[in-house]
Amino acid sequence: IVCLDSPAGSFAPVSGASAATLCAPGTYQPDIGQVVCLDSPAGSFVPVSGASVATLCAPGTYQPDIGQSVCLDSPAGSFVPVSGAIAADLCAPGTYQSLTGQIVCLESSAGSFVPVSGASAATLCAPGTYQPDIGQIVCLDSPAGSFAPVSGASAATLCAPGTYQPDI
Repeated sequence: IVCLDSPAGSFAPVSGASAATLCAPGTYQPDIGQVVCLDSPAGSFVPVSGASVATLCAPGTYQPDIGQSVCLDSPAGSFVPVSGAIAADLCAPGTYQSLTGQIVCLESSAGSFVPVSGASAATLCAPGTYQPDIGQIVCLDSPAGSFAPVSGASAATLCAPGTYQPDI
């Protein structure tokens, strides 16, 4: 009778072992006959005991640490476009993301703007200002001869005949 190699997904850490020990969640072992399990690398996870491979975090999730059993959802204001990420990317100015676990950021709509990175919402243009384009970082002042009476205007309104607006 001979001694058996510990199977993949397990280890036998001491002499005289009568059984192999399964690798714990967060660790794995791809080879047979090993004395330790390996920590899952950053950007991956191992959700179960006895794993022989680590799994890359899916797009929308990330894992900055080693030896983990779960991946983290990207927070609001950020995104993760690829598998195996170790960090979430902040949304750029002009874009936002209100949900967690997302793979893209959204452009601000006409009538709104996003002045900073990492935003979880767009801001409506204030009365007196407007924004005709998407994905912008500022609103525009309504020019002389026009006005923007409400929040979120995507265009300035020309003054009607018999009225005027000299200010910008």
